[in-house]
Amino acid sequence: VVIGGEEYFKKQLTSDCRDDLRLRMALYKEFNVGNRIDCPHIVKYKGIYEDEQGVYVLMEHINGMSVAEKMEAEPTYFANLHHTVRLLRQLLKALKALHSQNIAYLDLKPENIMLTQVSNDVKLVDLGGCFADSNSYTAERTNEYAAPELAKDEMDEVDARTDIYGVGRLIQYIEEKADLYLPKYLQRIKRRCLNEDKTRRYETVD
Repeated sequence: VVIGGEEYFKKQLTSDCRDDLRLRMALYKEFNVGNRIDCPHIVKYKGIYEDEQGVYVLMEHINGMSVAEKMEAEPTYFANLHHTVRLLRQLLKALKALHSQNIAYLDLKPENIMLTQVSNDVKLVDLGGCFADSNSYTAERTNEYAAPELAKDEMDEVDARTDIYGVGRLIQYIEEKADLYLPKYLQRIKRRCLNEDKTRRYETVD
């Protein structure tokens, strides 16, 4: 939609879901979480409203492709180590911004990481499934990328390290889909991210 000459993305429940309280609360949570985060690598939110079709959220419209779409369209992009490292750096900045507000993203996957058309900057989208201290009951996951504690529904074990596991899975995804072998330091970071005993931690991606 276009408002005041600016283009926004409108996220609204379908007619058969608009009376589902859990889904409505997920929209409110998404806006409340997104509205308090100020990070250039997380989608920006304008407001939450309601019309005859129900509740909807307006957010920044991002011209670009998800990492999954970029991989299909330009797999050689990720074969350039500079591009992959830049993506990981910006993604970690986004996660740190969330974690500093006691929010775990949880549903980290290639489809939820956008790359802008002009500069290929990271924009993390879809905050509706995150785990916030004040609102955890609409937390979501995608099993293919979920950390062990999520796969086992051990929500009391969820914390920032759960997202670090997702970073490791993203590195695996890039390796497999782009058919490349990353240098040793990224291999080491990947292994530390994927530790099932949760001895996961942030690392500097040079």
